[in-house]
Amino acid sequence: MLCPKYHFSRVVILTALLSLAVCLTASFAVAGVATLSAGVATLSAGVGKEDRIVQTKYSLKLVFARAVGEYLSGVKVRILDIHGTTILTKTSEGPWLWVRLPPGKYQVIAARGDGLATAAKIEIGESGQNHLYLTWP
Repeated sequence: MLCPKYHFSRVVILTALLSLAVCLTASFAVAGVATLSAGVATLSAGVGKEDRIVQTKYSLKLVFARAVGEYLSGVKVRILDIHGTTILTKTSEGPWLWVRLPPGKYQVIAARGDGLATAAKIEIGESGQNHLYLTWP
């Protein structure tokens, strides 16, 4: 039979470990969602402290916001190459979306939840990261 003193210690330790696991899982979930779609690597994230880590391995950072400064998530993004071929279709998980694109010219079309769309053209160079701010009224 277990001594009650040791049984209590095991319960406390087990509870602490479970709490730590939940906290770690939550912090990783907030740090963004990385995916590979049609061979194009993306990372979608919010604006929290954990998400502000510089993502240098992506050639393009998209930022979605209203003109008054309110960030938007759930934005449907489509990226076309110079020939008009869609190379990426993705819905952002947060207001920031990083995309790893090879050098070239692209068109980015983004639609917020109510369907209102905006578009912009961008040229990705051999190195560095390009920023594209897409805003809506």
